[in-house]
Amino acid sequence: NPCVPKDVWRQTLPMLAKWRFSSEADQDSVLAAVFSYVGIINAVYVEFGVNDLWNRGTGSNTRFLRSTVWRTRSSVQTNRTGLPRRHFKQTWRGILFDIQHQNPSINLWRENITHSNVVKTFEDYHIVEDVDYVSIDIDGCDVWVFLALTEKYYRPRVISIEYNPYFGFHEMVANSPSQCSSVDGGRFFGASLAAVAYFAGRRGYAPVWVVCGADVILAQ
Repeated sequence: NPCVPKDVWRQTLPMLAKWRFSSEADQDSVLAAVFSYVGIINAVYVEFGVNDLWNRGTGSNTRFLRSTVWRTRSSVQTNRTGLPRRHFKQTWRGILFDIQHQNPSINLWRENITHSNVVKTFEDYHIVEDVDYVSIDIDGCDVWVFLALTEKYYRPRVISIEYNPYFGFHEMVANSPSQCSSVDGGRFFGASLAAVAYFAGRRGYAPVWVVCGADVILAQ
């Protein structure tokens, strides 16, 4: 099932232990919990907006995934064979993009990702359409990149999007694609939490966790 079971997830939320391996806050623990419910299909991740973190930076939402071995289920159906599902170990793999940094040894490439080129970038790098996880953290136009990516073919199973915490909790605000980045370090950039949730719903996603002041975790 590619979807998060809402009733079970609501019961789990109060018991979710928060921890981090390399993420900015508790994104690592949330992703571990979400994928424990939906499972992984291809163990492929894509992250936009990371520093050369293996050498200098911090705050990656995917380094934990890449550093662990996950148990995944095969496609054998118990109701057809009468046998239990077979499990196998799988290591995550993926690609990183950043506007400034490049390090081929960790598959980090210098790309300026925008709503106009995100689909072509996925095509150029041969990224699968049902990639398990996409992290979007480009300090501004995140929601527009999400909408462009999911318009037709690409349906990431879990997505995290940076939101602007300076907007009010219920404010429906999303700066236009041409003005969504802060050029002076100010607070008027990107989209509010309410706007991210609204646009996510238009694409068949729902927020399953909010990392306060940082990201919204979305799942189908």
